[in-house]
Amino acid sequence: MIRLDAEQETAKRWFLEHDFTILGDDPGIYGKSYPALAALQDKQPYPCLLVVPAYLIPNWKQYLDDMGFDRRYWQNLVESDDPKMRLKAIDHAIEYDINIVSWEYLGLRKNAGTKEHPRMVVRYSELEKVQFESIVADESHRLRGRHNGWTEWMWRARKRVKYGWLLTGTPWVRDVSDLWAQLKFLDPWKFSSYWRWVEENCTTAKDPWATWVTGAKDPELFTRMWMPYMLRRTEEDLPPERRIPYFPQPITCVLDSKRREAHQLCKKDWRVYEKLIEEIDEDIILESAGSLVHALRAITRPAKMGVLQQIVQNHGDEPVVVYCWYHATVDSVMKTLQYRKPFNADGRVPAQERRAVVDEWKKKPNGVLVSTIAALKEGENLQNSQVVIFVEFDYLDAVNRQVVGRVKRKGQQGTVTAYFLMCERSVDTAVWKAANDRALQINQVHRSIEDAVLDYLDDEEE
Repeated sequence: MIRLDAEQETAKRWFLEHDFTILGDDPGIYGKSYPALAALQDKQPYPCLLVVPAYLIPNWKQYLDDMGFDRRYWQNLVESDDPKMRLKAIDHAIEYDINIVSWEYLGLRKNAGTKEHPRMVVRYSELEKVQFESIVADESHRLRGRHNGWTEWMWRARKRVKYGWLLTGTPWVRDVSDLWAQLKFLDPWKFSSYWRWVEENCTTAKDPWATWVTGAKDPELFTRMWMPYMLRRTEEDLPPERRIPYFPQPITCVLDSKRREAHQLCKKDWRVYEKLIEEIDEDIILESAGSLVHALRAITRPAKMGVLQQIVQNHGDEPVVVYCWYHATVDSVMKTLQYRKPFNADGRVPAQERRAVVDEWKKKPNGVLVSTIAALKEGENLQNSQVVIFVEFDYLDAVNRQVVGRVKRKGQQGTVTAYFLMCERSVDTAVWKAANDRALQINQVHRSIEDAVLDYLDDEEE
């Protein structure tokens, strides 16, 4: 059974002293799952609904085992794809101390099913009839969408429970307004109006069509506002000797002449020319900023494979984690590094199998783990590696930091190095600037990230 350290005991006491709260420690520095489960064992607010991302359910099963929870007294409500079996599990939920459910399940609408895909039919109204004593929700920053299904479900469920504990390493991902939906869950009376809260706490910008949040009016007052509701400890709060050294390294790659021409013409004509790109059989006409950015990123992909191979060779006797944005890039990386027999843990690998893939990678002293960012940015502990390679990275700095946090976390014994591969004067450097421009991060509620990237690309080419 896991024994909590001093910092985790502090988090446990925070839960025990607050009926509705957030544990918002930075990713990896202390650990949030075990303190929450330890607090449940002490408080015993059963039955408890444990809400987690679908692909992290296997991880939470292991956490329950680690903390000594009797397997006879917890169940996974979404274990079966059969709606009848799920409803049967819900009917017996009151008999279990812990009932695991996924965010995705809560987010599905009642009319989600079709005759061709009856498994999509969801009757989550049945789940709402269960009188849960408590809710524990992992990765609670998923509540930031004010109008999505799972946020609305959680707000309704809040009225019926006595305890609600939220866990997240990134309380706000895109901008400070992300926090409001979580605060509404904690205190729906005080935080009943989004726009009133924004008016009191945030700066905004307007155009004829919308108003969007640009930041906190007074950062100090903003912190005072959320402090009663959240325990948040960052790496800066650690003594220097306990901080994990981290070195991000942008690595420049070079496009060959054909790829450079393809990139320039693609940006100018919104068209990918078959004569310049050997992977395609005919020209591709692009119709949106999003498709243009995706096409530009695909054009840069081959130029990175040689550099990737060199970096991996330089770390030949070490475990390495490689992150990509696209499945096609994962396939290229797997082919390029086939001599190292890499492990694929991207989103095409079922969630139940992904954990086993990661476990196998950990057993190999110089294993290479390859994944998409979306598939492996949460939940897994990868601190046996000290090397992260981003063949492609996210548009948001918070997401990139969350990914690095899989490696740069408690138990890491060395210096973490993250390589960010980017082709010079290309969409890559534009995405890099976007991800590292805080002013952009807090303005993206209104303007699409793809449009912003294209603006940066225009600046690069001038």
